[in-house]
Amino acid sequence: MGMLSVELHAQIFEYACLDNGSTARSLALVSHHVSAAARPFLYQSLSVHGLAQIHALIERLARLPHYLRRIRHLYLRSMPQQDTVRAESRDVWLALRDTRRALQKEAQEAAERLFTFAAPTVEKLALADAPSMVYEFTAYLFMLHPPHLRELAARGGHFF
Repeated sequence: MGMLSVELHAQIFEYACLDNGSTARSLALVSHHVSAAARPFLYQSLSVHGLAQIHALIERLARLPHYLRRIRHLYLRSMPQQDTVRAESRDVWLALRDTRRALQKEAQEAAERLFTFAAPTVEKLALADAPSMVYEFTAYLFMLHPPHLRELAARGGHFF
């Protein structure tokens, strides 16, 4: 490893770390030298599922300097798959609906905070979520004008 320059290691790691982030995390465990070279690519390609992961990622990104927040590929699913629940009464149905709406609102706000960190560098964005989340988040996305965004895939909303 010592025979290759840091720049060459960085180039190799950039291409190797195009998965969901697990390769960069694994490289960071090899040695101090490899960890330093892989550090800029830890967040290059992310797959984030659920509010807990979104909140944890936001906390991590907030502590990092901007040059280490180079998110190029982001797959985002903020709400878990919706199970069909048959409510036994109208009151139960209303309570379930209200809970779901509150979770969707929280997911929307968390996704917006996360994308504020990702917007300057994101190239590919995939959203897989509830219809209202995809629609509202896409409107927010276009207000930010992410300069490098080349691909947007959204599942769950009807745009037109």
